[in-house]
Amino acid sequence: MGVKCILFDLDGTLVSTGGAGARALEDAFFSIYKVRHAMEKVNPAGKTDPAIIREIFHLNFQRDCDSVEMQCVQQKYLEFLPEECRKADDYEVMPQIPELLVRLEKLNVAMGLGTGNLERGARIKLDRSGLNGYLPFGGFGSDSEVRADLLKAGHEKASRFAKKTIDPSDVWVVGDTERDILAARAAQFKVIAVATGNSSEAFLMSHRPDHCLVDFKETDRFIDIIFS
Repeated sequence: MGVKCILFDLDGTLVSTGGAGARALEDAFFSIYKVRHAMEKVNPAGKTDPAIIREIFHLNFQRDCDSVEMQCVQQKYLEFLPEECRKADDYEVMPQIPELLVRLEKLNVAMGLGTGNLERGARIKLDRSGLNGYLPFGGFGSDSEVRADLLKAGHEKASRFAKKTIDPSDVWVVGDTERDILAARAAQFKVIAVATGNSSEAFLMSHRPDHCLVDFKETDRFIDIIFS
């Protein structure tokens, strides 16, 4: 049996930061461009950070941003993010996630992130949860603006971490939005959808994931799926 790899989405799947990321991005746009409520018309669910920044530019300035502007906004965002995460009253680790990660680690599953967050931003968001140590690699929005491509980057890093080529058929993507499902399909990985975010189980099922769970409380079932 080959090494199993799981790429977990972050926001709405592992943790809820109580909107810390959105507030930090609004802080960044106000700091640089004096734009208030930059995220007001943006639904960030399942999108990469660079794509969200690009969307804000189109909504507020009716144009795309150049590479210098993209880098500047990202840097400011990362400066504001730690404090926003620290003071978030409703920061939450999803129920049973710590227990699930402990069990998967004992089973020698290669666990990483598959998230649209910038890598540094993802680590900042997870720092308060204490989960970073379980997820030493990943694919991030800083690897690619395209979600399927960042998942492929996560797979490559998983193989380097495991020091063994991991077959794509042994890679599972776990996420709470339809974009996680579509990206996993495009990358030719399997996918477990979880209704832990803002999408209902019925909505996620309509996008035909391999499996769909309400939450992570059925840890035995989750592990059975991975090893089935």
